[in-house]
Order: sequence, then C-alpha cells, then structure tokens
Amino acid sequence: MINNEKLIDILVKSGVDVEKENIHAEQSFEDMGLDSLDMFNFFTEIDEQLGVEIPDDDFEGMNNLDEVRLYLVSKLDG
Repeated sequence: MINNEKLIDILVKSGVDVEKENIHAEQSFEDMGLDSLDMFNFFTEIDEQLGVEIPDDDFEGMNNLDEVRLYLVSKLDG
C-alpha cells in the first residue's frame, strides 16, 4: 500500500535538502525548493524501491506527493 508517509520516506532517502518534518503531501515540490535534479532522484528512488518507472511525460505533470501517490496507486492497482 502506497501512502504519503512512504513517499516522504522515499523523498528523504533520495537525498533532497528538506527535513522530513517540513514535507507535507499537499505542498508543491516547488514550494519545498526541489529542482529538476531532486525530482529525477526522487522518481529514480521510487523506481528502485517500488519497481514503478514513471515516464518523464507523466512526472512533469505531478506537483506534489498527493499527485504522485494517486498515480502510483493507479499503476499498482491497475
């Protein structure tokens, strides 16, 4: 089961420069201060930990952890 806490753990493990307690699922990645390299590392970590590759065209439209979670749930349950 994918939940926001799991995604926060993956985001932190990907090496972003944001403290875990300052990450909120509805907060935009831009507001967290993440750049394109941070996002690449995050989605690479998702692939490694969950076995789900997110195509560039799909992840470019995702703005926060809630959107990533919904995408992953649709892929894993579909």
